[in-house]
Amino acid sequence: HDDGSHTCEGRWAMTRDHFTNGKTSNFTFRLEPHHAEEARKTSDRPFPLDSALYKGSFQLKKQGSRNQNIVDQQVVMKFRKNMKGSYNVFGKGVNSIGAFNLSGTLIIIGKTSGQVELYRTYPPSELTSAGTPKAAQKTVTVAAAAAASASAATTSNGAASKQLKAKPESAASSSALPAM
Repeated sequence: HDDGSHTCEGRWAMTRDHFTNGKTSNFTFRLEPHHAEEARKTSDRPFPLDSALYKGSFQLKKQGSRNQNIVDQQVVMKFRKNMKGSYNVFGKGVNSIGAFNLSGTLIIIGKTSGQVELYRTYPPSELTSAGTPKAAQKTVTVAAAAAASASAATTSNGAASKQLKAKPESAASSSALPAM
């Protein structure tokens, strides 16, 4: 983005079938401009940027037509170039459902954009009592796909498609999550 932030917005679903059939909800994640600027100081590339300071949210469909906004308080994301010239994406984060892990792929399209597909996994031991009923406490995996513009990748429970846009950001700070 023009303000220097890195943003990913798009759609996600609980399963690939749900995503294909349009049973999706909104999601977004963002690295604020001042955090992006700080991340660029230690990076050999302007996009995508590794950082422990991404934040985001997604809509979780409830009974009927109600949605609950789930806020990711902190998301750590790392991008590693692979043999195909795209990036493998690794991360972790935490929200009201529990701690989660991220993995996926970012395919670069232009200098500051790309298509990302992410999978979010909530290990059973990391689920909060408010997040998932005991009967459902098995590993929960979700996928998110997105088009990215100068940004990092995003996540949420399910499969998603998103567009990432990057804006310069600065200021790195310590993370409550363990380093990756």
